[in-house]
Amino acid sequence: AEAATPETLIREELSAKYSGAQVEVHALEWRRGPVIEQPLSVSYLGDDGRGHATFRAHGRVGASSVESEIQAGFSAFARVPYARSRVLPGAALSSEAVELRSVDLALNPIRQYKEILADSGLAWAGFEARALLVENQPILRNQIDRIPLVRAGASVKIKLHSRDLTVWARGTVQDSGSLDQEVRVLSLPSKRTLNAVVKS
Repeated sequence: AEAATPETLIREELSAKYSGAQVEVHALEWRRGPVIEQPLSVSYLGDDGRGHATFRAHGRVGASSVESEIQAGFSAFARVPYARSRVLPGAALSSEAVELRSVDLALNPIRQYKEILADSGLAWAGFEARALLVENQPILRNQIDRIPLVRAGASVKIKLHSRDLTVWARGTVQDSGSLDQEVRVLSLPSKRTLNAVVKS
C-alpha cells in the first residue's frame, strides 16, 4: 500500500476531532525536527481557534527514527443549527424555528461546543425545547428532547406479560417518555412502581 502523506494523516486526525465537518488542510509548517515525507504516525496536540493546529509526527529519515512538530492551517466547515427566534422551554420545534448555517468550526467560538451541537439532520417537528433557545445562538443537544408520547402524571394502560399470560392494568406514568423509551409507571391495582417501555 502507498504510504500516507503528512497532509492525509493530519486530515484524518482533524476529521476525528471535528466529527461531521468538512476538513481541509491548507498549509504545513515544520516547526521542530526534520521534514518527514511519509510519517508512520501523526498525533493531534491542539489548535488555537484561529485555524491553526499543531501535530507531532513520527517517522524515519534515512536510517534514523525521528520526531517532528508540524503546524497546519485548516478549515472545518459544518452545518450548525441555530434558533431563528426565542423558543421557551416546553415549546414544540419546527423546521421554521431552526436555521442551518455553514460554520467554520476552526475559527468560530462555538468550536468549544462541537461535541454537543445538535445534529443538523434532525426531524425538528418531533422535538421540543428543554431549555430556553436564544435567537441566533447554536442549538445544543441538551437543550432539546423528543416530544414525549406520554407525560408524567398521565393515566395509561399497562400490558403485563407472564409466560403465556397477558394482563392489562391501569397505571400512572411517573416519567415523561417518547416511543420505545423506558419509564416508571405506578400500577394502580398493586400500588407498585414498574419499569415499562412506551408504546403507541
